[in-house]
Amino acid sequence: MPHASAPLSLKLNTMKKVIALFSALFLNNVYACPNIIGTWQSSNELSVKHNKENLDLEPHTIKFMNDVFGVLKITFTENVVHMHSAPTKKIEIKGKPHDFTYEELRYEYKIESCNKKTLFISDQNPYYQSKNEPITFIDKDTYWVPTMPGSDEREYFVRISKGI
Repeated sequence: MPHASAPLSLKLNTMKKVIALFSALFLNNVYACPNIIGTWQSSNELSVKHNKENLDLEPHTIKFMNDVFGVLKITFTENVVHMHSAPTKKIEIKGKPHDFTYEELRYEYKIESCNKKTLFISDQNPYYQSKNEPITFIDKDTYWVPTMPGSDEREYFVRISKGI
């Protein structure tokens, strides 16, 4: 009879190892995603600097970026994006004055996938619905997004609050 318990013990140890391995893999994937939760402020300085130094942009495009970057504030909760309103700005586009508005919006989003530096989200923005839109993190408190799908132009955001 002593031999009957050996295989059971071996099976239990093997199961414990398998469970530990799956747990480690699962937890590694969960913790590999950057944390988007919190409030973020557009960074005029980082955005304009990157775009001027890395892209061949027309002077009017750089002026537009200087005018609009640095205003937008976004709060992410577990599943909702809150784009905060801001005062309307007077900007100039091709020599003509325009009002640039920052409308308050709230809509759902979902993390579709991620790795250690990038979140891919889909959302329900009423003006611009995205699928697998990349949010690329420079560090835990700085990320950038393309200004338009497929664009090389970037807008950078810095975390101003981890709480909601």
